[in-house]
Amino acid sequence: MSLKQTAIWDSRWNALAEAIQVTLTYTPPSGEVDRQNTIISLLRALKDFGDKQYRFFRNGFNSAQPWLMASTVFTAEYAVRQTLDQIAFDLVAIERARNQRIHGLTSAAARAALIKADILAYQALKPAIAAKIIDNTSVLTYFQKAASVRVIPYANVALIGIPYTCIDADANVRDFWRFPMRWGIMFIGTGVNKVHLSAVVCAHL
Repeated sequence: MSLKQTAIWDSRWNALAEAIQVTLTYTPPSGEVDRQNTIISLLRALKDFGDKQYRFFRNGFNSAQPWLMASTVFTAEYAVRQTLDQIAFDLVAIERARNQRIHGLTSAAARAALIKADILAYQALKPAIAAKIIDNTSVLTYFQKAASVRVIPYANVALIGIPYTCIDADANVRDFWRFPMRWGIMFIGTGVNKVHLSAVVCAHL
């Protein structure tokens, strides 16, 4: 089963790629963005990954000798839509992380809370990194309505959402400090034998 209306899907990917490029080249009026180099590298990796993923599915379903085969449950359109949706989701998260770190756009308290959250989340991952359970992974946090962790396949970076209440880490200390260990568990616990994982990580604490 081939991908129908290829030209429309090409237009959708091109629009998404252009949105990534605009975000990549945007320079805020203040010119100051915390973690700017990490964010730029992440956007470049997202665009490159997105292009390869889209072409993999597009050409895989539509070439003269297709190497992908759709089913009645998971159609070619479903596979491509899921790919574009995930790339768009990551773009939104990275845009939030960038916009919330722009000097003059967000408060100094909010920016300081994000830097602190970056450090705490990385510290939560260090035992697993030392135990070689995961690669050395950077962390980029951003504010949203609830805690979340997104492990991305195209860069050694974890996108971590934290509640807006964490902006005031002193007044809402419980909100802020209850997340680091949870981040570590959410990040490294999927698909891993948790008894073995706990023993190995604890040995490096």
